[in-house]
Amino acid sequence: NDRDLGFFHNSSALSYLFVAAVIFVIAYLLTRWKGDLSRSEKFLYPAAVVAGFGVLVIGVPSQVDGAWMVFSWAALGLAATAFGIRTRLLEAALVGAGIFVIAALVAMGEESGVSSRDYTVLINSRLLAFGPLIAAIGISAVGWYRWPFYEARELRRVMTIGLTIVANWLMLWFLSAELIKGVQNGELFNVASSNEDSVISLGLTALWGTYGAVVLATGVIGGWRHARLGGLVLLAIPVIKLFLVDSFLLDAGFRVASFMIMGLLLLLGGYLYQRHNEAFREFFLKQQPEAKSA
Repeated sequence: NDRDLGFFHNSSALSYLFVAAVIFVIAYLLTRWKGDLSRSEKFLYPAAVVAGFGVLVIGVPSQVDGAWMVFSWAALGLAATAFGIRTRLLEAALVGAGIFVIAALVAMGEESGVSSRDYTVLINSRLLAFGPLIAAIGISAVGWYRWPFYEARELRRVMTIGLTIVANWLMLWFLSAELIKGVQNGELFNVASSNEDSVISLGLTALWGTYGAVVLATGVIGGWRHARLGGLVLLAIPVIKLFLVDSFLLDAGFRVASFMIMGLLLLLGGYLYQRHNEAFREFFLKQQPEAKSA
């Protein structure tokens, strides 16, 4: 099998690299003679860049699989975003975001589960898939925030918020999957099989609530309005789960523990409101500018 020779050590890898290199050379030549291009030919440069990254994206599954495939796509997405920001080519940065979407879907689908054999919490193939991808998306969100084109201000805002949401979603997905697997394997808590589902449900409630509280606290302390909104949404999810799921499915002891955990987290939210009530007031009740007197 040609693929068994390893990454970049088989004929298909050389083919993909050669085609991508040729396309990128064409893109470079188009920039050198862009003054000679007509208005209808201006699209050729961004189209060549998009095609070059597209060839590399398509070529990744022919070389690696599993977590390494997600890792490779994360690196390509970051490279496309960096290229777009460096050269001020919007299409390249958008391609980077598209690659992140592909990698995220594969990570949540195929790489969410890991083998129970030699499993270690947080140190496993799932970390290889999710860790670099989350980091790459976070770095790209910072890049979009510092996007040099002021005429694309609205797009900058949407992409920054969108990438930040995706990065936090993947982080919460990863931590939830680790908690579930850790309980099932007895790595986190050694519980009886009859209590396993209750411990997982209680753990997810605590995890989501804690994560939401951390995001909320970060938004309040840092003065970031969208982070405060995200924290409130994240806190609302375990509260809804607590009343609609935990209250009916958990045993009495686990139910009490779940309510106590959420009560402590909500008390923390109240404390943050007391300390930073101006920020909360600004968020919920935007003051309208006073009318000028005649």
